[in-house]
Amino acid sequence: MAYTTDLTLPQFEALNKLLPQSKTNQGFISKHLIVNGILYQLKNGCQWRDLPSDFPQWQTVSSQFRRWRIEGEWDEILCALAKRERAGKKSEYPSLLLGASMCAKNTDTADLETKGYCHYKATNGIKRHLLVDV
Repeated sequence: MAYTTDLTLPQFEALNKLLPQSKTNQGFISKHLIVNGILYQLKNGCQWRDLPSDFPQWQTVSSQFRRWRIEGEWDEILCALAKRERAGKKSEYPSLLLGASMCAKNTDTADLETKGYCHYKATNGIKRHLLVDV
């Protein structure tokens, strides 16, 4: 069964160049399946024990991810992939924006032009928005 997190063969080949050579996995279990299991768990936020049976045993996937994370290799992989992603984009455009909004209450003596109404919180005030480029 295919999952939305499964990598295609060309995607995995690009990622496989960044993966460290495993000391314990002598080719008995496919790295492709291990990476797909890691991506499935990270996207869905499920417990490791709840990985579907399509992936290797949860202990194998979990221990491999833990090993890569502790040794800092997972962060290196993510940084390398982010650099590859950014290489094709123009620098003046943000790669990711984080947005937040809040309702700030006005005083009861505020002018009608500046006095707003927040429908979400049902309060008088001004809605402020903030966007941050990460």
